[in-house]
Amino acid sequence: MGVTPFPNAVCEPFTTSNNASVAVFLQDPVSFNKSHYMTIKMVTGHSKAEATIWNSNRAGEYEDDFCDNIRGTHSNSSSPRMPLVAECVAVKEWAAANAGHWVVSKNDLNKHNRVILLAVGSCAFVVGATEEKRTDTGIIISSKDVTKVMQDVIKKPQIGGRVEVAGRFSCITGDGRDKVAANWYIANTEIIDWDE
Repeated sequence: MGVTPFPNAVCEPFTTSNNASVAVFLQDPVSFNKSHYMTIKMVTGHSKAEATIWNSNRAGEYEDDFCDNIRGTHSNSSSPRMPLVAECVAVKEWAAANAGHWVVSKNDLNKHNRVILLAVGSCAFVVGATEEKRTDTGIIISSKDVTKVMQDVIKKPQIGGRVEVAGRFSCITGDGRDKVAANWYIANTEIIDWDE
């Protein structure tokens, strides 16, 4: 078994719009007897999931976004360790091509304070809890939300073909009753320390 860039990651191949083959790493999907995301808020115990999971929508299902008030700040530094824009474009394209959502567990947010949802090469989409308000149920983020964030990141100025951004959005809680602020980051998986 090969090395993955973060805990609980699985790899799947993806072909980008310029016909490049890339390895996409995402949280290991868990079989769930209710695959449509609208049922997620009504399933007992799902809001208290032990680990972050990715759920694909069935073909043709409507996809909603779960996060709004997206804002971010670009790093003004230049470092060879910052993610490559080309790899961030692949993250955006994968999210746009794969309808579904992540249920980010409260346990993962409390243990690591941040969770990588999706990574291609040096570019990872990471979410984290805020200091001001923590949720008791985790949060839900759709691939459509990731696509919106990545589109904003890619169209901003870049330094030497690299980009690094930190931001915040408001996302639906795992129980579907509220929205809470969550941090997001576009970062390099190699510089994130894990405390497994």
